[in-house]
Amino acid sequence: MQLPCATSDAGLLDFVAAWYVKAVPYLKANPACRAAFVSTNSITQGEQVGVLWSWMLAQGVHIQFAHRTFQWSNDAKGVAAVHCVIVGFGLEDLPGKTIYQYDDIKGEPLAVSASHINPYLLDAPDIIATARMTPVSQVPAIANGSARQSVWHPPRCRRAAASPWR
Repeated sequence: MQLPCATSDAGLLDFVAAWYVKAVPYLKANPACRAAFVSTNSITQGEQVGVLWSWMLAQGVHIQFAHRTFQWSNDAKGVAAVHCVIVGFGLEDLPGKTIYQYDDIKGEPLAVSASHINPYLLDAPDIIATARMTPVSQVPAIANGSARQSVWHPPRCRRAAASPWR
């Protein structure tokens, strides 16, 4: 079992991803069991999805329920609010999946039935956007990307006799 931490992209993962990886051997030893974690929402966004969830899906993991982004906070003074998700998963592809959506991230969730929950916590197929260095179609290569082509220098300030900022 090649772990995602054994790849060169492991540095992209949040610490919480280790708990997801660690849960997989327990689930494989006990296929009827399920796991769920409260996590920062970054594990369902951007580059982390390709690193963590490609591996999780290859291990046979299915997301069974999910709370989309909500704000986790407490009553302590000066504590920053954190945007979180809850992801419940297991090796069985159970029917009756539920996505809990928040119209207001500080509000109450709305339960929505789903036929499949993908790593972006959407009722959609498991299509993962991954980083790539080559185009997906036959197009000319980009030479400079968004690099500026000329350098603009503002005119030098001259102290004019009539200048109001003198």
